Amino acid sequence: MSALEPVLKEIRKATSRYATLPDTFLAIDTETTGVNLFHGDRPFAVSTCNQEGHTNFWRCAVDPATRNPLWKKSQLREISAYVKQFDVLVFHNAKFDIRGLA
Repeated sequence: MSALEPVLKEIRKATSRYATLPDTFLAIDTETTGVNLFHGDRPFAVSTCNQEGHTNFWRCAVDPATRNPLWKKSQLREISAYVKQFDVLVFHNAKFDIRGLA
């Protein structure tokens, strides 16, 4: 047995978890009123695509004077409930989108 064998065994064990796709996953993207979430920019649209290729799209009006998105509470609850159904969430720009959705 080589000195590397225990290390290789651990690597195989760790990567075997990723050998198959999760049962469910959801890709999520947001469209925002700007690029600076620290200065009031917020998502006004959310799009999703699941592992079967089914897509959803939610959007709201934006107040032209304040540029604040005008989400209805029912829309936010619907998005939240839908997203919670999935094992894995996939983002293109995770830090930005998660911060915007928080």
